Amino acid sequence: MAKFGPARSKSDMNSFYNDYIACFDLDFSWNEQQLNRVKVYWEAGYHIADIAEKVDRIIDEVAILIIDLSRKGEIEERPGGVFGDKCN
Repeated sequence: MAKFGPARSKSDMNSFYNDYIACFDLDFSWNEQQLNRVKVYWEAGYHIADIAEKVDRIIDEVAILIIDLSRKGEIEERPGGVFGDKCN
């Protein structure tokens, strides 16, 4: 099982890490409604950019969520992958 470090505030991060924090400007938190909408759009075959637009999020945030959901088995591979097979 993966180990998780202690929660850190932005000021903690600035003093703890000297050089670089990847994606610190992005928001990887999702409420249940957003999560369910992403899953529905994914299953419907929408392109990842279209999903991001529909849930009003940055495409990178949606991409990380898709990776996370896939790793946990909460979504399945689909035709077209992240590009989907549905035209908006």
